[in-house]
Amino acid sequence: MGIKSPAGLVLPRGISVHGNALRLSFTFKGVKCRETLGLPPTQKNAKIAGRKLETIRYEISMGCFDYSKHFPDGSKLKVFGYVEASATVVDIVEKFKAIKFPTISINTRRSYSHGLNMLSKYFGPEREINSITNEDILVLRVAFQDFCNSPVTANHTFKIIRMVLDFAHDNGYTDKRLSKSLKKIKENRPKPFPLEQEEFNRILEKSDPFFKCYYTIAVYTGLRTGELIALAWEDVDLEQGIITVRRSKEINHPGFKLTKTDNTRTVDLFPPVIEALRQLKIMTYMMPPIEIQQRYEAIGKYEKVSVTPVFSTRARPRYSTRSTGFYTHVGLADHWHRTLKRAGIVSRKQYQTRHTYACWLLTATGNPAFIAEQMGHSDMTMVMRVYGAWMPGSSKREVERVWNALEKIAPQVQGFEKVPREYPTKKPKSVSH
Repeated sequence: MGIKSPAGLVLPRGISVHGNALRLSFTFKGVKCRETLGLPPTQKNAKIAGRKLETIRYEISMGCFDYSKHFPDGSKLKVFGYVEASATVVDIVEKFKAIKFPTISINTRRSYSHGLNMLSKYFGPEREINSITNEDILVLRVAFQDFCNSPVTANHTFKIIRMVLDFAHDNGYTDKRLSKSLKKIKENRPKPFPLEQEEFNRILEKSDPFFKCYYTIAVYTGLRTGELIALAWEDVDLEQGIITVRRSKEINHPGFKLTKTDNTRTVDLFPPVIEALRQLKIMTYMMPPIEIQQRYEAIGKYEKVSVTPVFSTRARPRYSTRSTGFYTHVGLADHWHRTLKRAGIVSRKQYQTRHTYACWLLTATGNPAFIAEQMGHSDMTMVMRVYGAWMPGSSKREVERVWNALEKIAPQVQGFEKVPREYPTKKPKSVSH
């Protein structure tokens, strides 16, 4: 005998109205189960639901009931072992670290660890990756945006989290592409603050012979600070006027790594750099070689290499320890800021020597492809985006320079009649007929 629902329907026992659909109630393996059908509450659908419930009860009594067959998306699938418990966010983070960390440098690990720890703490140790929704990621984006010190830091953290979310999706821990919801926020990156020629001359005046050579090479090659520290005489060819950038010094770590793009590059030397290297050769060329540990990111291994540093601390031990033979980022930054103060120049980071190189070359040549190659960028997009303000526009000088080069290879156009010097500047009035 059925019972009447509030809507006036006569429903078989075990069937009720839930929202705008019919719901079945039954007991399986001692567990009370409720599953909603996609059927609106009508008398006809009530009879269909009743027959389905009778089938379920019969299969349960015969021991052949398959919960997943009747309810593929059922709420009790996990309870009865049809679906394994999803990995937690903390589990995914640890799996990601175990695979990723052996292939990156110590400093990159520190940077990644900060973002990964933030992700684990935000969701907690029990949160399953399968339970995270796109809305959760949008809320996380707002929370982390407020927590991070700057948009640049926030976007760096987002990049790491996106890698973890993609790792979870690609390896089947979740079927949702959650990383799409974690979009970058707008950044206002600081603009380059290059040295003026007069400022650079004052820096050289306030520097001793050793650091006068160092700053000359820094400004006229555009090398990164880590690349300058790691520069060895084995990388210098004064006869050809080139240096080969093979490695970079890791920050706060005694080891060395490959360059930022993991490729060696050749930098052509201007006359001031060649002269500075000749001066340094007197000071450091005869120093005994030093054995270093050079890291190869792709395989996560170190290789022993013997090199003779161009900027050896043994030549200027006052500014660093003698033990390693190499300067540190902190030691060079300290000397840089004290030199700027003595020269009466507005304080800026030492990395501005690299910006100075790019801006000076763009002003002089306007060739971003050449500059990108010299600076070690994979393409000239970075140069055009960061230093676009220093690129010469469509000035008469630039047009003449381009035409002088083009005229030598372009075919001469023939057949034009000579145009008189004086010609009408206004159109004649039309004559009406």
